[in-house]
Amino acid sequence: KRKAAVSRYIENLKNIDGITAWKEQSGVKHNYAYFPVLFSGKYNRDDVAERLAQNNIFARKYFYPATNAFECYRGMFEINETPTAKRISEQVLTLPLFADISANDIDRICDIILK
Repeated sequence: KRKAAVSRYIENLKNIDGITAWKEQSGVKHNYAYFPVLFSGKYNRDDVAERLAQNNIFARKYFYPATNAFECYRGMFEINETPTAKRISEQVLTLPLFADISANDIDRICDIILK
């Protein structure tokens, strides 16, 4: 069921400039536990999260802040030495995904994101 939900998200969000959705990788067996999306350009991750929250849809800012930005690692790992991790931590939003999420709910979530 989660695989079908991921497919629905991908269908709604594919080929949208500023949205990078999860992609299948050959040789990798997926468990479809999460659906992370990267937002850039005209799509701001924090704005998208706020619009979803205003509609009682709660997405997660996973990997934020980047681990090497935590106070306990200050002076050990410099955040600017890992620019990819820093960028992704600022762009990623994990959209709701569970076995019984309906296609209509996914379509609604995507419509809110795209507005």
